[in-house]
Amino acid sequence: MNSINEVNPVQVALHSLTHFLEKSVPLLFLASEFDVSSVVVERQLEPEKKSNAHPIVGYIFDSNHEGNGTTEAIFTDWDNCITKAYELASSCDCNDSGCPKCLTSHGCPELNVGLHKTLGLWLVEQFLKK
Repeated sequence: MNSINEVNPVQVALHSLTHFLEKSVPLLFLASEFDVSSVVVERQLEPEKKSNAHPIVGYIFDSNHEGNGTTEAIFTDWDNCITKAYELASSCDCNDSGCPKCLTSHGCPELNVGLHKTLGLWLVEQFLKK
């Protein structure tokens, strides 16, 4: 298992963003934060595609068997979700490590390794600026 110091900052920011989105789900939909899950991975790119794509990608998916539509709702209502995720994380008074209210999750497939509240908030802010 990699320590936080061995994880790419892009991976940390994206992983933190996906957790913020998961935490915002019950504030927007009739769903639980556990109805969605996420994983951030580094993929191997074909040489001709390396200039057009980033090797780190995040996946958000319904965690219920056969899905329940929560992930679709996140992307359908993206602007509200990203805004709510920002509001939730930025208003939490915990430190940069985050807490179970705004960032960490006991259902994280990556065991909450590679999370950082401030870096995740920076990425959320980039989406808000669009």
